[in-house]
Amino acid sequence: MRHSAALSFSRLSAALMVLAGLGFSQQVTVTGYTEQDVITILNGISQHLARMEPMLEQVRAKTWEEKGAPETYAIQYKRVRDQIKKQQQDLAALAQHTDNLQDGMRELYKIQAFHRSLTSVMEGLRKYQNPALADLISAVAAEDQTLQDRFQYYLIQLATDKDAQYQMVDKESQRCRAILSKQPPPAPVTKPRSKNEGLFKTMPFTCTICEEESTRICVNCTKDTCGNHLCEKCRCCSDCCTCELKLDA
Repeated sequence: MRHSAALSFSRLSAALMVLAGLGFSQQVTVTGYTEQDVITILNGISQHLARMEPMLEQVRAKTWEEKGAPETYAIQYKRVRDQIKKQQQDLAALAQHTDNLQDGMRELYKIQAFHRSLTSVMEGLRKYQNPALADLISAVAAEDQTLQDRFQYYLIQLATDKDAQYQMVDKESQRCRAILSKQPPPAPVTKPRSKNEGLFKTMPFTCTICEEESTRICVNCTKDTCGNHLCEKCRCCSDCCTCELKLDA
């Protein structure tokens, strides 16, 4: 049984090491995807953003207000321009650790939010400035949808695979705990006794006169006598003492 517990701990440690490596390994193993597949998707999204950038420079959202457009368009347009550079940087960083689920979900949300803002700006561009330019930018943005869908499916699969690996480790740890709970408690460690232990233990004696604790005897009658009833001069108890200054009993 002890061998089984040790083996289970060994297997659990190995499983934990594998799971811990999932967050740092450069080679991602996700069903249906390789690491290079994910990098290609991220680079493709980044390239679409780069293609839209010079087109968006032709947008004059501030002038739309003179034609009766709400100020919201100008605010959204500025947000879109600011997001393009930031998203390109984030996508490049994510390509260095494609198996980071939290960062991947965060980036997907930003991409989707960017396209929602872009769609709103294109409505204003089409109405207040240049419908043809709006159609061109929208067409380039639409090409990005397939890559977004693939990226979203990858993240779903990554979450599923990681959850399965966590379940495997948890199951193994539960099995180990069940085995250990059946193990008898270890025997208490007792200190070996010395051969002479207890041989020289002082025995308690009491004074025959007052019954207080005594460690000496009268030299005359050899009875146990405490310090209060033993003469320091003749070493006799108060009953036997013959000194001039006799002790009181």
